[in-house]
Amino acid sequence: MLRMKREPTLVLALCAWAAVRVFVFSAAFPIFNNVDELAHFDLVGKYARGDVPRGMEPLDAATARVKLLYASPEYLSKPESESGEPLEPPLWTRHIEADDYRLEPYIKHETAIINHESTQPPLYYAVAGLWYRFGMTAGLSGGKAAYWIRFLNALLAVPLVWAGYSLARLFDPGGEFLRLGVPLLIAFFPADAFYSISNDALLPLVTGAAFVCLVMIDRGLRGGYFFSIVTGLLVAAATLVKLSSIAIVAVALLVVTLRIFGAVDASDRKKAVNGALVLLAAATVPIVAWGVRNVAVLGDWTGNAAKVEFLGWSLKPLRAIFDHPLFTPAGMLLFWHRVIMTFWRGEFVWHMQMVGVGRLGSVLQHLLVRVPPGRGGCTVHLVEERPSGAAATPVAEPHHDGALDRVPRLDLHHV
Repeated sequence: MLRMKREPTLVLALCAWAAVRVFVFSAAFPIFNNVDELAHFDLVGKYARGDVPRGMEPLDAATARVKLLYASPEYLSKPESESGEPLEPPLWTRHIEADDYRLEPYIKHETAIINHESTQPPLYYAVAGLWYRFGMTAGLSGGKAAYWIRFLNALLAVPLVWAGYSLARLFDPGGEFLRLGVPLLIAFFPADAFYSISNDALLPLVTGAAFVCLVMIDRGLRGGYFFSIVTGLLVAAATLVKLSSIAIVAVALLVVTLRIFGAVDASDRKKAVNGALVLLAAATVPIVAWGVRNVAVLGDWTGNAAKVEFLGWSLKPLRAIFDHPLFTPAGMLLFWHRVIMTFWRGEFVWHMQMVGVGRLGSVLQHLLVRVPPGRGGCTVHLVEERPSGAAATPVAEPHHDGALDRVPRLDLHHV
């Protein structure tokens, strides 16, 4: 058995491995992938200038130039163009500069496209914006700057592995399997969210750190006002990275409530109450401050109303909530199939096919399901198993308004 004193060395090695893995794959994938990376890159650039969006804003001109020069077409294009010719390489390979006057008509078109992520919570973009500015002071720009932002994820992977180790030690201090298995899993976890410019790269770290601190408070391992402030700020940070992580606030409320009612005497209960008030204040103030800002600037607490309106979404009546193919046996099979696949591997596609599905995907794709159209006319089906290299059957192809199809093709063949 591995001696306890040698465990930190092994975990540090796993931290280093995670950083190397994320760095290598972040460098290997071209920019910009199909998981809204361009939108996130645009926001990082705006925050780097101190320009916090005040609504659904269009892409920045600097973002448009980077896209036109460096974006790779392989993600959402077939191996050949509509004419049957091979896809053209990015323009930077033909020594076209960012200030080339022939780019201007295309930049004008790109800057009319609305960034649908404009009203996202700010923390990731502020952190990545500072990292971006640091890279610019070192002389990085254009495509190199985009990769520089990605490489921030390699640094974030290091404390994430250690946070997993710390959490496993809290739950199973005497068991090596869980104590070492958790950091090992995190170090080798192949999800491609870490290889992209996205707020998903920071979310596991701040949410995991907040959860570790809450578990320590719940078990009476740590206390005091300073630790409560740190824990509350981490809870707020998780929410201000991505609004969907607001569930950590409910976890914090549960922990402090149990801590208060589990106090052994009046003195202990007083300490628990004071610690809870400090923690909740530290968590609430930043979240409420961002909410007040959203009300003043965007007209609602979350800032999502503008995005919902832009995307044409609407709130279904309560009586119609379950009127969807998802709430059928076949729909649930499809849902869990897709969740398992994308949670483990991620959502990158290459030539419109899922990346890195492999043998695990072959096993899971035996769940061939077809959901009959509901009253909304929605048909859902899984990808059929196929030999390597065969054409893919579309999976629940989403509807769009064709806005991206109207982007003019950049024709600079004769340069």
